[in-house]
Amino acid sequence: MKRILVISGSPRSKGNTYKITRLVEEQMVVRGDVAFEYVSVGKLNLKHCYGCLTCMKKGAEKCPCKDDALMLRDKMLATDGIIFSSPVYVHTVSAVMKNFYDRFAYMCHQPHFRDKAAMFIVTTELTGGRETLEYMRFPAFTWGFKMCASLDVVYPGFMKGGKYREVMLNRISRAARDFYAALQAGDRKPLFRELMFFNLMKTKVTVHKEFLPEDYNYWKRREWLKRDFYTENNVSRFKSAIAKTMVDLKVKKMLKSTGLKDLQP
Repeated sequence: MKRILVISGSPRSKGNTYKITRLVEEQMVVRGDVAFEYVSVGKLNLKHCYGCLTCMKKGAEKCPCKDDALMLRDKMLATDGIIFSSPVYVHTVSAVMKNFYDRFAYMCHQPHFRDKAAMFIVTTELTGGRETLEYMRFPAFTWGFKMCASLDVVYPGFMKGGKYREVMLNRISRAARDFYAALQAGDRKPLFRELMFFNLMKTKVTVHKEFLPEDYNYWKRREWLKRDFYTENNVSRFKSAIAKTMVDLKVKKMLKSTGLKDLQP
């Protein structure tokens, strides 16, 4: 059985975003043995991030915010895939969803989810869906997820029916199909963008190993600092070399422009 966690940023537990997600669940269930669990982040005890960087210096377990963050992290790690969902508020995610991303910002430096798939759902009254999806996809990419389908649903149009509803139902079906396939898939060939990000983060954690030691130690414990990618299966040496060269040039220019050139590894 594949376990799927839905992380919802909707303040309404049975609102429009939930209803679209349920349609995805229905399409997933007919494809195989899957189990869904829904978590509304607005109903959890997630304090606002203090910005103290303790998670990057000493580890998430040392965070001074004693709340549900570690419980939610463990729940995320125990699943095979996650659906991130949010209504559109002012062309971005809801406040509670933003707080969720802030609390797990350290995972951008410490990727936890290389073996898991992610899907994204937003609902809106008309505009802002594309911008909200773009915002939601970035953290998941940096956390290491297999990036799957995104759904941007104008809910009043969907409820009205007609051609738009038909189109969206087809997209929901395809999204569920692709997400289910990603849950079954094994290790994958990395995209060039992933190779670029890996090399960028490897350089970053090395540059800041004294300032943010837990980031560096996290990579060191996994032996990623010695590799061209998280796992060296299916990695093109040619593409990896190009990615490393491009990142080196970019980082050198950035460090020089910010006066940090002496911190280069």
